[in-house]
Amino acid sequence: MLKSGIYLMDYDGQEVFSGIDPESLSGAHPGWSRDVSALGPWDRIPLPENKKGQRVWSAGGYKGSSPIWITGTATSSMDVARLLIRQNLMTPWSSVLAVRQTAGRGQRQRQWISPSGNIYGTWFWPFNKTSNENLARYKPMASLLAGDILSSIFLDMGIDLRIKWPNDLLLDNRKLCGILVEDRGGHLLVGMGINLVTAPEKTSLRDEFVLPATCLDSGGTAFTPLAIWSKLMESGKKRFEDITQTMDPDFFLEQLETRMAWVGTGILIREEGKTPFEARLSGIAADGGLKILRNGKREVIYSGTIRPL
Repeated sequence: MLKSGIYLMDYDGQEVFSGIDPESLSGAHPGWSRDVSALGPWDRIPLPENKKGQRVWSAGGYKGSSPIWITGTATSSMDVARLLIRQNLMTPWSSVLAVRQTAGRGQRQRQWISPSGNIYGTWFWPFNKTSNENLARYKPMASLLAGDILSSIFLDMGIDLRIKWPNDLLLDNRKLCGILVEDRGGHLLVGMGINLVTAPEKTSLRDEFVLPATCLDSGGTAFTPLAIWSKLMESGKKRFEDITQTMDPDFFLEQLETRMAWVGTGILIREEGKTPFEARLSGIAADGGLKILRNGKREVIYSGTIRPL
């Protein structure tokens, strides 16, 4: 197993991803070029105990505590993570970044448009390795926990994001980040797509119920993928542990409501196969469901798409 570091996968992986080297990564986008320069020098090293002679590029300037794997074009970073777990190359807290994706997925399996320069990452969380009762209670609300962690990191950077139930982050009522949680074989993976430099046009979304998207920096100079992701991996891990080890889940959800979008206001809700309806957003239930007030009655819903009236 490789020690903590940033590793560019300099080989192709089973039709899931293409390899990349520092020069190619620099050419993918100006943000990536800044990351490559900031984290050098780069050394090409063999994968330990690898019989195929496959190699990776290691970043000499990275001081983080968890491995970050980087590929070129991938079907999705989630697919890469599952492959690396099968190959015993990923352990909890390690993560994957894909420079671009060809089959990224969002909520309800929608395609996530994935040009280079944005963040397409998957983070391996440690729910499969615990018998801790308090931590286990957080597993059903993993997407909300991820939203809290992401929004907290951005708030530290002076960017106030709102959490849109169940798995989006909004900037000025426009989608900046999508979160996708998958539990496969007992491995909980948290996929995150963050629009750093580009966002899909409203006409490309095809679903009028979906909010328009936005990005942090259309000029592409203020934020870089690895700088943001490295900060998230370090500060995010600490916040995850602080919350799950010291905070009761009910109290966590109370605090989460203060950063949620549209609490106390009217929303339109569309559930699968049903006619959209109006309600008032009340908050988050103890099991992560959305509390609403509909026709004077309190209800909890567990799936669907919401938007403001």
